[in-house]
Amino acid sequence: MRRTPFALAALFALIGLSALAAEPAWYTNNGVAAASARFAAAAQASAPRYDQAQKDLEAASATLQELELGALLGASAAEAEFGPWARDTRKRTNALFLALERDVEKATEAYSAAFEAAVARALPPVAKGRTVTECRPRGGSMMMPGKPNCPGEDLSKAIAAQVDKDPVLEAAVKELSAQLFPDVRPKPRTFAPIPLTGGTNIVSLPRLGKVFAKEAVARHQAALLAAIEPLETRIADGDAAALEAAKKARQDYEAAMAQTGAALIEATKGLAERAEKTGGITQIGLCANPAALGGCGGEDISAMIIALGKEDKKFQKAVGAL
Repeated sequence: MRRTPFALAALFALIGLSALAAEPAWYTNNGVAAASARFAAAAQASAPRYDQAQKDLEAASATLQELELGALLGASAAEAEFGPWARDTRKRTNALFLALERDVEKATEAYSAAFEAAVARALPPVAKGRTVTECRPRGGSMMMPGKPNCPGEDLSKAIAAQVDKDPVLEAAVKELSAQLFPDVRPKPRTFAPIPLTGGTNIVSLPRLGKVFAKEAVARHQAALLAAIEPLETRIADGDAAALEAAKKARQDYEAAMAQTGAALIEATKGLAERAEKTGGITQIGLCANPAALGGCGGEDISAMIIALGKEDKKFQKAVGAL
């Protein structure tokens, strides 16, 4: 049967459509993200929150370390309420650390799930009957993945354009961007100083300890670690005796730190008395509470006293024996 030109044209069109339907196509998640204005806007909007959460976490962690050092070194001389308050502050703040890490992880997963769902919704209208697969780059690393090498057409930009028009994704991103992370910053409280010659001019006990009791503190920490490490497996298995041994090791550590702190405080008292006689620096007190947590009021003269301590032979001899 002879075919008309119209019939031949229709046949060629059908052949062309069949070839198109069979042609493979692909996308990469990185390619979609790079081309998506919605993804870029979400990243730009969320980045400051994540950055601030990280900064707050690092600052609070450093403050807690300073608080613990001050509480341990000042155990024999700080006011009675300071020790329990310090322990409670560390406990509550550590719980907030865990909550922040959990919320950040959940938000990250929610963002990923929202964009993955949007990509899935974008595939049918972009594919137009073709089979579209995710092309996973080979080689490279997580930070610098290799280039994709898949047969067919790259639909990443087309999928990104469809994703950017997705109202469901828009609503999800808006909701996630409005979520707040927990505030991990410890609540400050001001305490009375440990009087040396008074309490108007304040010297930070944690700062003093970091400079002049560094070796003694490291020695006590190493002893605690050596005592607890062999017990960890047994404690994890529920061994009550191992747990009691770990508690005893912690008590011994706290006692050793308090003894070092008492000797440091006594040495600093002598330094303060000499500074009052020769340098006219009066009303000196020690503060076990970090300034970031409210300190002890007064004027901070820590740098001045630390500088004097480095030059004072009697003080150097005393701290050398810690």
